[in-house]
Amino acid sequence: MRARRCAATTRQVSDEREHFLVTAAGEAFVLVAGRSFTFGRSANSDFVARSSEVSREHARLISLAGEPTSWLLENLAPRNGTFVNGERLPDKGARRLEHGDRITLASNTIFHYFFTSHAEIDRVVEHFGVDELTTQWALKDIEQKKESRRVSRPPLPKNTPPPTLPEKGDLAATRGTQLLGMIQGTRFTGELTFFNGTQEGKLRFAVGEPVAGTIGREGKDAALAALRAADHGNYRARKQVPDRASFDLIPAIDLLILLYDVRASGVLSLFRPGDAALAGRLVLLDGLCVSAGFGRAVGRAALEAVSDLEQGGFAWEPKTTEELDGQLMTPRAKREALDDPGPPPGR
Repeated sequence: MRARRCAATTRQVSDEREHFLVTAAGEAFVLVAGRSFTFGRSANSDFVARSSEVSREHARLISLAGEPTSWLLENLAPRNGTFVNGERLPDKGARRLEHGDRITLASNTIFHYFFTSHAEIDRVVEHFGVDELTTQWALKDIEQKKESRRVSRPPLPKNTPPPTLPEKGDLAATRGTQLLGMIQGTRFTGELTFFNGTQEGKLRFAVGEPVAGTIGREGKDAALAALRAADHGNYRARKQVPDRASFDLIPAIDLLILLYDVRASGVLSLFRPGDAALAGRLVLLDGLCVSAGFGRAVGRAALEAVSDLEQGGFAWEPKTTEELDGQLMTPRAKREALDDPGPPPGR
């Protein structure tokens, strides 16, 4: 693990214990007694946060004299708060840190505090599971970004709940035309199977739009017509991640939220438009991104870059936890050795 000191020092690396602050991306800072360590979006902060939820001057670590030195975390942000092990600090309040404490700024910027030696820091990080820290916090930002991009859509009337799509239902209670409206409103991606009393039909959707379908020997248009006319029978909707598609068809933000919703585990390979070379890769366990690389970016920066993609495409390869074990890219630069997913997807 790469460790950075917060101030110049001539002390040699040894088995002597020191104070470490480890980010969710695996970067370790060595806290130096006698000076503070600041968090915030301000460029003058020791740790400059990118999340819009973090204040310009969000929190501060202060060293306390003693043997050994201890550190006090001070909350400077009353709006979105600072948390230690899930407990919110009072406004302008402070708390003395203990080995292994988890620090969260707002809802999505995570650190761990350790008091250990350079020789032991990697083992301690593995023991506390920091290598397994997921980017669930980043998905929250991505979902907010997704909603902000829908400002052009007509707003729902006041007191109208957001649309939902039950996994199964009765077409006598929910007519086919109403069901299609729910599919579009929820930006459903997956497969819908329905029975209208005489025939079974199947339709595949991508963010609420029909992309394929069959009923009897006929195709998508006939299946859509049959569903629109259905006033009895039943249906079943199942969210499903496509094996491969372009981001013209499924925007990257919608894809990431879908992977989270279905608790997907596997490898998402990313391609730039018209380029067969692999541009990036995300590894997910139970819908949470545990490894991200795109171009030169890694971790949260890579995930955010992927969420902004509007061109190119992806290939999705489901895998079990056992298949992924030992193949994850960790903050210490271990990289997965997975099979080439093949040529980039087209439209």
